[in-house]
Amino acid sequence: MSDLQFVWVCGAAGGVLLGLAARGVARRRRSVRKASAPEPRGGLEAAADHAELRRLARRLDRDRDELRARGHKAEAAYRARAAAEQWQRLVAAQPGRFQGERHAALVRLSELLVETGQFEEAARVRQEAAEVAWRGSRGPTLPGTPPGRPPRGARGPADRKRQPPPGPNQPPPPGT
Repeated sequence: MSDLQFVWVCGAAGGVLLGLAARGVARRRRSVRKASAPEPRGGLEAAADHAELRRLARRLDRDRDELRARGHKAEAAYRARAAAEQWQRLVAAQPGRFQGERHAALVRLSELLVETGQFEEAARVRQEAAEVAWRGSRGPTLPGTPPGRPPRGARGPADRKRQPPPGPNQPPPPGT
């Protein structure tokens, strides 16, 4: 074997070894990524259910808008209530997601309820929409946390450090 052939064979063998090593590293990365990826609650069946719920909620939103445009406000309010319930199910299934869609559905439902003369129900729905907007701006609530209350460990006025009482060589705080 000449020197030129030896260089070619060594280069090819080195290339094959590097390719196999890179392939093993890529396979390992994919498996780690797949293992660490968050899976929807309930597995793949639940993901299909969530997609179906999303499609249903969007269809109900479209139906509501079409019925309102035609002047069928009572039927539009019924569809708006069903859409808000679907968005609520999605929020419960995937905390932290679909808050904006649920808020928009509740606002449209309250508008339709006002147009149909159901003022008390509209006020209740507006209150619920305000709570959704407040919760959505602060992130998802943790399971077991009452609605409208920040999760434990959140920064707030009660979490500020308290000043220790003055010692014998320290002057009293001003205003006492």
